[in-house]
Amino acid sequence: MNIFVLDKDPVLAAQYLCDKRVKHMPKECIELLSIYIHSITDKWLTPFPLWSNGDRTDTHFIYNSPTSKWVKKDKANMTWLYSYTVALLDEYEYRFNEVSSMSNFLIKLRDELHFVDQQPKSFHNSSFFKDLEIVTAYRKTICIKWYELDAIKAPRWTGRDVPYWIKEFKYDVTTKIY
Repeated sequence: MNIFVLDKDPVLAAQYLCDKRVKHMPKECIELLSIYIHSITDKWLTPFPLWSNGDRTDTHFIYNSPTSKWVKKDKANMTWLYSYTVALLDEYEYRFNEVSSMSNFLIKLRDELHFVDQQPKSFHNSSFFKDLEIVTAYRKTICIKWYELDAIKAPRWTGRDVPYWIKEFKYDVTTKIY
């Protein structure tokens, strides 16, 4: 599981994602929030994993995911993730003019969460660039994902401009140079 921290503002982070990830990321975020709640209450409020009939009796693998650990470490982390998930679902509705099926799951979780008015002290960095500041690391990583690893289908931003920072990295698709 991963969270693309393309900005520390969760709304901007969601808006910067391409259409493909705006469709996919709410599932991962809701699963992470479900793991957070389960770690506190021992209750699963949503099916897990959301995309299959997976076995939830062995929670070792999900509890030990670095991103799961980050979410469970601090209420500020969970609060940021919740805000990011809301922003992703809003972005989904804006771009595709429909409500995501994930919205119902988030409603189930909301009442179990206790939010704080703080920014995370740090973010888990599962980007390709561990030595860079978190936002820069993810922006560079996502450029590689969009333009090299997913090169078959170019990224799109329905109703949005291409994020300005792609040009800041001076990414040249033909030469693949930053």
